[in-house]
Amino acid sequence: MSEINNNNDGSNIKGMADINDDKRKEELKLIVIDAISKECMKNLDSTPHDDVCAVAKGLSSGRKLKLTILTGGLCNYIIVTRFISKMTIRHRQKTTI
Repeated sequence: MSEINNNNDGSNIKGMADINDDKRKEELKLIVIDAISKECMKNLDSTPHDDVCAVAKGLSSGRKLKLTILTGGLCNYIIVTRFISKMTIRHRQKTTI
């Protein structure tokens, strides 16, 4: 999580390092989601692992993965991936219309 710096005028803004770190984490999330998606789809017919099959089938049916970084810094991130729920998608569609 990013820390908000307090300016001399009392307003809160993110420091440039925090903004760059957030941008880097978002880019990392996209790279990891892409890698997971490609590997699961590539191994759909040949994997004995039920979890890989479940992800591949979800992706095949049009579901989207979401990645959350739990901890980590320069390396060794701990992440959680899950499918975006249909309720979340419906909520986003209502707010963008």
